[in-house]
Amino acid sequence: MRFSTFPIRNWMPYSILYRGNPVAIDIEIFGQLLPGQPRRRTVEIQGQKTAREISVSIGLDPGEVGLVTINGAQSGLDEQVHPNSRLCFFPYITGG
Repeated sequence: MRFSTFPIRNWMPYSILYRGNPVAIDIEIFGQLLPGQPRRRTVEIQGQKTAREISVSIGLDPGEVGLVTINGAQSGLDEQVHPNSRLCFFPYITGG
């Protein structure tokens, strides 16, 4: 039996996630979504989580979130957050 090998770029995030170890993500919260709490924090997650699941785990009501970005790209609450990501939550914004 022959085994093929091939290089995987950025193997470390896949390796960590595969083994089920917790991985860190950076979170930043804007506006008055969580008053009295730190605006920036790093949290560890176990396995793959969505932005919605992470927001609930830090005490944030997903109904109050107007915009989510993952690594600077506008995203939805139901998108997966990958290891070593930067996740930002913004409130609804009105103007006139």
